[in-house]
Amino acid sequence: MGETTDGNDGAHSWHKTENICLGFNSGGAPEGVEGYDANMAILAGLLESKGMFNAENDNFNLVTVPLKEAQASWNFALLREDRSKAVHDPDYAKALIANSIEALQP
Repeated sequence: MGETTDGNDGAHSWHKTENICLGFNSGGAPEGVEGYDANMAILAGLLESKGMFNAENDNFNLVTVPLKEAQASWNFALLREDRSKAVHDPDYAKALIANSIEALQP
């Protein structure tokens, strides 16, 4: 990652910050991909309805589920922990979300 500008961001921590993003994106801080937040909320709701995720405490529950549902949970965790709101590869992120929603729907 980039060098710190004030001692609180970047360096070699792998924590993404706005200062680092601005160094790569001259147009300003990216805001995310259109519809990302809404679709992630749908995915979180589906995971919660299956007992796999607890939105109140923002944690995953240890449960046994079919493989496709486990994969959907993994996709959700991957995208959530990335924290870029899909700006680095929007098409891939959209596909992950769509496939995960499809896998969790009855």
